[in-house]
Amino acid sequence: MKSRILSFVKYFIYWVILFAIMKLFFMLYHWNISRDFEPVQWLKVIYYGKVLDFSMAGYITVIPGLLLVLSCWIKSTLIKKVLIGYHAIMLFIAMLIYTVDLELYSYWGFHLDNTVFFYLETPKDAAASMTTSLIFFEVTLFLLMFVCFLYLFLRLFKHDFTNFPKVRTVTPIVLFLCTICLFYPIRGGFNVSTMNIGKAYFSDKMYLNHCAINPTFFFMQSFFRQKIDVSRYSYMDNKEALAKCSELLSQKEKVNTDTLLKTQRPNIIFIILESFSSTIAAPLGGLPDVAPNLNRYCEEGVLFTNMYASSFRTDRGLVSIFSGYPGQPTSSIMRYPAKTQTLPFFSKDLLEAGYDLKFYYGGDEDFTNMRSYMIAGGFKSRISDKDFPLKDKLSKWGAHDHLVFNKLKEDLTTNTKQPFLKAMLTQSSHEPFKVPGSKKFDDLYLNSIAYSDSCLGDFLDSFKKSPLWDNTLIILTADHGMKYPKTMLNHIPERYDIPVLWLGGAIKGAKKIETMASQIDIAPTLLAQLGMRTDSYTFGKNILGKDVKPFAFYSFIDGFGFMTPESRVVYDCQAKKVILSEGADPETNLTNGKAFLQSLYLDLESRH
Repeated sequence: MKSRILSFVKYFIYWVILFAIMKLFFMLYHWNISRDFEPVQWLKVIYYGKVLDFSMAGYITVIPGLLLVLSCWIKSTLIKKVLIGYHAIMLFIAMLIYTVDLELYSYWGFHLDNTVFFYLETPKDAAASMTTSLIFFEVTLFLLMFVCFLYLFLRLFKHDFTNFPKVRTVTPIVLFLCTICLFYPIRGGFNVSTMNIGKAYFSDKMYLNHCAINPTFFFMQSFFRQKIDVSRYSYMDNKEALAKCSELLSQKEKVNTDTLLKTQRPNIIFIILESFSSTIAAPLGGLPDVAPNLNRYCEEGVLFTNMYASSFRTDRGLVSIFSGYPGQPTSSIMRYPAKTQTLPFFSKDLLEAGYDLKFYYGGDEDFTNMRSYMIAGGFKSRISDKDFPLKDKLSKWGAHDHLVFNKLKEDLTTNTKQPFLKAMLTQSSHEPFKVPGSKKFDDLYLNSIAYSDSCLGDFLDSFKKSPLWDNTLIILTADHGMKYPKTMLNHIPERYDIPVLWLGGAIKGAKKIETMASQIDIAPTLLAQLGMRTDSYTFGKNILGKDVKPFAFYSFIDGFGFMTPESRVVYDCQAKKVILSEGADPETNLTNGKAFLQSLYLDLESRH
């Protein structure tokens, strides 16, 4: 049994080392870029990229693990022949991916993914961009790597998987359990987040993150991942859709008719409240006693009374807020780091304007590729569940909100560089809604909101006494709404109605903004208030600009809603029918909503 287990572990380590070697070779191949980085950065590439290497090695080792189980009953010579054949196939695939990836990265700026199959549909055109000498070089390089690593395998495993000693009854059980244990490196642990390429991101230099990614893992994830289906949301000629969308967002002058701030360079604290819906905010017509602190501060700040979430999940909400990019019905752009790095970010705009950035979250930042998205947005400094001791991570999602607010409070009391942007995402009011302290409401959702609201109130009341208050803008919004009460239908506009509130000493005074808008309008509106350009935010609008056309678009699973002050329409894309139609001109809203969604998917497809 011992010899079989050693062979199993040895095979796993072989692949981990191979992947590490290929990372170094990748950096050497792109020496014109890699030479600018210190040796310690090269080591960090290997260290932070190991999670994907372990995962890919785990996948590949599953079959040898099962072969070892079978070796308890089948001749080891046959097992060895099958293993060599299997290994040759896996090595062939891996080296082919690495070889193509090495050269394509120079042109794409990202790793090989399933996009290559679109080009292979017209192989003549694909080959036209490659010279004969380059093809010869790539083929030669592939054969050299394949032969070298296959020879290394045959030498290292010359005496493995053969001449096993007599089998004991417990041997196949132990070997099978060893194979099952590969679940841990494959998934990357037992956290809520599954393995994704964002787990390898560690630097604000995107090239180093790309070096840390395992190209085989990246390609396989792309290969098995659902393709973005643009044709599914094609309702009219593409030019017509783009023209209608452009008309919706056109503003004769992208300037403010109303200036809310005392200064164009305030400090900014951006707090994104998990699942906070307008149904719990009294000033927005919600319940009066669930969120008393939010209610109280609504009377002191600039309250946007007609705001809607862009979608129904945190990953979509974050992209809508930071990038002004609408959520999609059946996909999430955050799952495609090659695409998210092409998005605009108001955080990155502020970074270029001299702001100091930091992001706070009590949960796992690798969930749905959040880490890669935030790094792309300029947040080199981030707080996540890893920054809290085990005793503080008492919820399914990590550290509770009061602990994260304490971290934020501590940073604000130290020598904080100004101006700053500190962004925080709460998480305690996420399902399963289990929060510390005494229970105030029988309904778990309402009870979790009450807890998070108390944490928010404690923070705001404390920060209000700080000298930083006078020059700070605090923006409160939700990542998405909530289906409350439980009888509420998932597709209706009220499900997506959220609070948006601007506070702090940097605002001129309390006010209500009644213009209909959504999360995707927050970034361009904020940047316009700061006197900064908003041209890159092609789906959002400056709410306070001249000639703004008030509307809100939101998406749910395979459907969308489109609203104007005059009418509302909700469309089920799968059933291909209208499921809600209200107001004076819902047909126009339906056409505009379809054009907006079609334009979104055209844009999503074009990003790489």
